Amino acid sequence: MRSLTNRLLPYRLLFASLLLLLSVAIAVGQDAAARPDRGVMPGGSYSVSDIENISLQNGNLNLEIPLAALPPIAGGKLSWVIKAHYNSKLWNITQGTSRCS
Repeated sequence: MRSLTNRLLPYRLLFASLLLLLSVAIAVGQDAAARPDRGVMPGGSYSVSDIENISLQNGNLNLEIPLAALPPIAGGKLSWVIKAHYNSKLWNITQGTSRCS
């Protein structure tokens, strides 16, 4: 007389192999594009170096200037950085009523 675990072993192996095949199919579907996008994207933001970011949608300039940093610890997973942030968005949207004469 076979025990219950011995009778269920083929089903467990089948389930595990189907699960493995499904996870591989999902991982293959997440490949990056073969070609990067070219040109200027109107709603995108672009950076020339590591410290700035320019938005073409609203002309906003963001700067992140590193001031001080400690070397990484715990195998490179922990670090400490002090940065100066600048945001050029100096305008605000206000609503007003317009009068027609």
